[in-house]
Amino acid sequence: MNRRPIAVISILSAVLLPALAGCGGSVERSTPTQARAADHFLAGQLYIDQGNMNLALEELAKAVELNPRMSLAYSKIGKIYRSRQQLTEAVAAYEQAVAIDPRSVSDLIDLGGLYQTLERFADAATVYARAVAIEPNDYQANFELGTLYYRLGKLAEAEQTFNRCIALDENRPDAHTHLGIVHYDQARYYEASKEFLASLECKSQQPRVMLYLAGTYMKQNRMISAIDVLKVARSIDEQNAEIPAQLGECYFVQRKYEEAKDAYADALKLEPRNAKTLAGLGSTLMILALKSPNVVQQETLRRQAVEYWHRSLEEDPNQPKIITLLEKFGPQRTAGDALNP
Repeated sequence: MNRRPIAVISILSAVLLPALAGCGGSVERSTPTQARAADHFLAGQLYIDQGNMNLALEELAKAVELNPRMSLAYSKIGKIYRSRQQLTEAVAAYEQAVAIDPRSVSDLIDLGGLYQTLERFADAATVYARAVAIEPNDYQANFELGTLYYRLGKLAEAEQTFNRCIALDENRPDAHTHLGIVHYDQARYYEASKEFLASLECKSQQPRVMLYLAGTYMKQNRMISAIDVLKVARSIDEQNAEIPAQLGECYFVQRKYEEAKDAYADALKLEPRNAKTLAGLGSTLMILALKSPNVVQQETLRRQAVEYWHRSLEEDPNQPKIITLLEKFGPQRTAGDALNP
């Protein structure tokens, strides 16, 4: 295989050299060195097209060595390193690209994505904000910036950014969902429910969004609405333990303890070590014990409740309410009890 299809590269070089010579400012007259750099860049692109990334990196490295102002070459290098999960090298390449061409929105977005992967959230927000300042109508840049503002606890900025996303395209569910989450954290539950409903209107089959919506209904004490939504969510995703667990909470609040018991038990089949669900089932069983007229059933339910509370504390010891309930309703569990619950 020819390492460099010279005839093809020479033709392309003559056409593209002005674009490859610099960083996007005024085009200066190309030099022989810049021409050689362009040849290496085009060879690198051909090797990328052929899937030979090792030779592509070699050629692109030669291109930037000859012409350190070739931002496109740094961008290509960054993409190759990113595809190989060599994130440090990818970041260095993209940082070079945006230093040379500060108005490259695509490079800023790619660099922001790398910063997010590396959990450099403040740096990511900075580059996404630069991208939005250059191209205010870029949906992806706005959306990523909104998610970063949320991660950084800047809820007002996140709200403003997600509203801008919705203004750009109101038919995409993701911005509605994220704006709903922001409103939920702001304790604006009615507004949150409106955004989750808008997301579901854009895309109906979203059990995670249905969970969020049910949560807002619970905060508004609209338990029947929450239960209805959770039942639909459960029909879509039968393996998500959060759905029956949340159903258990709703039934518990409604004092439908048999339904709550069954829902919590279903959740534990899917996620047996969830501390919150174990505690909820324990509390439900204790109430059923206290309400039972049958002495034998009372004791059976009480022992089961105590056992679930102990299991909950094993998963999460920091539950003062459960500790108080155990002190009130249950003897300390012995080693024999632990072996034979």
